[in-house]
Amino acid sequence: MNKSIATYIQVSEQELKDKTGVYLDPVLRRFWTLEVEDGKLAVSAINGMRFRIAPVSQTEFREFEAPVRIDVRFQNRGEGEPPLMHLSIGRQKSYALMIRACQRHRRSIDAFFAANAKC
Repeated sequence: MNKSIATYIQVSEQELKDKTGVYLDPVLRRFWTLEVEDGKLAVSAINGMRFRIAPVSQTEFREFEAPVRIDVRFQNRGEGEPPLMHLSIGRQKSYALMIRACQRHRRSIDAFFAANAKC
């Protein structure tokens, strides 16, 4: 879809809040923080990169201010499981697992780290 003709939709404040938290890209070892800002999701990285995304569907979001195309897709992984975020910036594609979130996902995130911790 051409960025200039993207059709944004409205989603509830709660739907946006359900996607907020800290995500970890295990391959690139990059953290992303998502928070609600002016009815959209603000995405920021530790390196200072920051952009806002708006929904084009219930699970797909698109950046609307930067010159490069940024697409974000959220994948639900089952009841009580934290979502997976698929991120495309230009030609670079990655995914990130939510690691800090609202209380609703807290138990499954702790279980994930307990099962995958290397001591």
